[in-house]
Amino acid sequence: MRRVLPMMLAVLAGTTCKRAETGGAPADVAPALPADAPAVEAAPAAPPGGLAATEGDPREELTNRTYDVLLDGTVAYRATTAGVVVEDLSQPETPLRLAVAGLPGSVNRLALLGDAPRPATPGCSAPADGGAGDACSGGPPRRVLAAAAGPLGVVLYDVRDPARPVELSRFDTPGAAMGLAASYPLLFVADGTNGVLALDVRDPARPRVTAAADGSPPGGAAPDPSAPPYVRDVLLDGTRLFAAAGPAGLLVYEVRNPSGTGGDPVLAPRAAIDTPGDARAVALDGTTAYVADGAAGLQIVDTNLAGPDPEPGIVATWATRDICRDVKVAAGRDRTLFPPTAYLAVGDRGLEVLGIADPRSPEVRGRHEAPRPVNRVTLGPNGLVLLANDSGGLLVLDVADPAAIRVVFPRS
Repeated sequence: MRRVLPMMLAVLAGTTCKRAETGGAPADVAPALPADAPAVEAAPAAPPGGLAATEGDPREELTNRTYDVLLDGTVAYRATTAGVVVEDLSQPETPLRLAVAGLPGSVNRLALLGDAPRPATPGCSAPADGGAGDACSGGPPRRVLAAAAGPLGVVLYDVRDPARPVELSRFDTPGAAMGLAASYPLLFVADGTNGVLALDVRDPARPRVTAAADGSPPGGAAPDPSAPPYVRDVLLDGTRLFAAAGPAGLLVYEVRNPSGTGGDPVLAPRAAIDTPGDARAVALDGTTAYVADGAAGLQIVDTNLAGPDPEPGIVATWATRDICRDVKVAAGRDRTLFPPTAYLAVGDRGLEVLGIADPRSPEVRGRHEAPRPVNRVTLGPNGLVLLANDSGGLLVLDVADPAAIRVVFPRS
């Protein structure tokens, strides 16, 4: 490890550089689309997924290639080469396609912002009883899904009816939108060479930039030209924002004034931890960060910033059998009964499951080799793990016993 710069789930739940990825200031407001413009093609009576079901159909192969999976209740959203694919996973053994929200390019990551209230109807008078009622509310809230679509920027959808997603807006970021972290009304964007953006999405039809950070380390120093930041992933933990910044390692920001009261939020650099590889994704357990560091495996980082002179840094490294692309961490309230566990997407070598009760000494608990490279991991309830299995589409595993991992979907 080189110099360290001080100062930085379980829910059922790339891409080419953009033009020249110019660093010019982003437009404050995204170009608006017609309100509630349809973004969906009705789902065809097609097989739910899997290579055998779609081989030879170019369109299906595009919607099969999966880079991320997001789960909301029993609904799965897949980030694919052809846009966002929506599937019903109430029966994980037999996913049912609901819709495809097509885009002219790949989607890298997805994030759910949740319910966003509609603005009140202009000129609406409140009833005599003092309640505004539904007549003034502008209608039911939108359920907002965000898609990081690389050179296309960020695309927002209303998925209140998952079978009929409605595109709300497209925001053209200066870089290539690679990752997302949502905390309504803010959406944080990992924007490649452009660093990190914070978007205010109170009006999802017109998101606007409220804060930005170019990846410079704390203290105002310029980034190391030999290891320029390329931010691929962001993770929000309270008022701390973690950014997996490629060759620049792990960056940590303090999000000041996140509510925007009296002014816009600020992203203040707190720490930069150099990693030996290419930081692609980050997960967190307390003050310990787990960094998917590409060919350098998994880096386990102490990010404790307490004390007058904190010195965050790498405390352990786990060598993966292929490129470490993603990491997720699960930890129960009773850490004795449910010790923390890390789930790693390791490309052509599939999934690795690590026990991390002692983060300085991880131990392997299970492995599963998938038919295609594994890009991302999503954790579900009752031991279910969903893998973005590249051209293999969605892969659902039962990992309740990591030593005996079972394939739930697709079945051979």
